[in-house]
Amino acid sequence: MNRKDITFFGFGITIICLIGLILTGFFDEKIASLSAVALTLILWLIWITKVLLFLRRETICKKNLKTLEDETEIIRIFSDIREISSSKKNSHKTSANYVMWECGTILCWVYVNPLDKGIRDLQNNRYVFAHMTKAEPNSIYYNRFSMGCLGKNGEKRWEVTLTNDNAVQSKLTIPDKLETGWHNFVFSWSRSKSEMIFFIDRGKKGNDLKSNTNWPEELGSNLVIGTWATDNDGHYCNTKIAYPEIINKYLDCDSPEIIEHFKRKPKDR
Repeated sequence: MNRKDITFFGFGITIICLIGLILTGFFDEKIASLSAVALTLILWLIWITKVLLFLRRETICKKNLKTLEDETEIIRIFSDIREISSSKKNSHKTSANYVMWECGTILCWVYVNPLDKGIRDLQNNRYVFAHMTKAEPNSIYYNRFSMGCLGKNGEKRWEVTLTNDNAVQSKLTIPDKLETGWHNFVFSWSRSKSEMIFFIDRGKKGNDLKSNTNWPEELGSNLVIGTWATDNDGHYCNTKIAYPEIINKYLDCDSPEIIEHFKRKPKDR
């Protein structure tokens, strides 16, 4: 529930209470008055509970937020090259707190396999990283935060997908036209600007920018590197990922941090 939902809920309670008070004139005054008071108390207790839960969530989020004024913080999720696969079941789990940052950048090197192999074997969608809080049938995911190679039911593409607490979706997509080899993937966002950007190889192999984004509003257990958030075998990337990092700034392809990371192209194949 967001701030607007709480406001409407409180307004609705007020209207119901007014109606209850008006109805006291049409029934036994004592019974009607007691009923109206009881209903009013119950509804207000429900509303107060929702407000307290909302404020608790806001407090947690603010503790995890990173602002544009902060000094640059670079978090190295792991500092080596890892082959992550369903046979090894070796996805890497890290804190989900980054999902709630005011602004940030996730970047890593990914070895892009030949078509229909590894991360491009799209019998199922394959993920570089993923987060969510819950799922429903027909691929409805709440508070999703993911990047991967998708296209099981359509054109193959690289995609970043975000959803809010109502599962409303925002996407960034780049067609899959990459040659086999190492490629640098970057996803960056700013909640205050309501912008997010996704680019490959500093934008030379594709980029996408979107405004008016739907942001995750709740935290799941982990941000999972190398597969879908539920650690499902069928969604493993089945390829190598190198030097994944998270930076607490909204960056573009010409930012010094991006240029420095781009220089660290793995030699391993």
